[in-house]
Amino acid sequence: MEKQFVDLLTEELKLQDAVAQEHAHHMNITLAEAKRVASQYQREAEKCNAATETCEGAREQSEALLTKERKVTSLWERRARQLGYEGETEGVNLWTSSKKNDISGLGPSDIPSHHHRFDFPPPKKITNSPITHAPKEDSN
Repeated sequence: MEKQFVDLLTEELKLQDAVAQEHAHHMNITLAEAKRVASQYQREAEKCNAATETCEGAREQSEALLTKERKVTSLWERRARQLGYEGETEGVNLWTSSKKNDISGLGPSDIPSHHHRFDFPPPKKITNSPITHAPKEDSN
């Protein structure tokens, strides 16, 4: 009888050991899968961060170019009005009164080459010297 009891206890311990090993194997597989998925999400997050930084840099550059373009446009509009142009006035200068459009730091080299022509009718009063370069800023 005692031998049967020992055999039963031995059998029970072997079964518990087998269950524990199976459980440990399952946990190892689950942990490895969790690490793989976490690594994949980390790579995706890094790609997203890099794309966001690229986009933000492009947005900042575009904003700076737009501000410069507005300053140049304001400079040309003012020069055209000084030369007598009396064309459209309503809706044209929506942003020229902004402090962001201060043109005090602009010179001829700041004006892109496509701005060296007038895209509007000639002025009412024609001066003796035609405009061949960017207008110089007034000290107003």
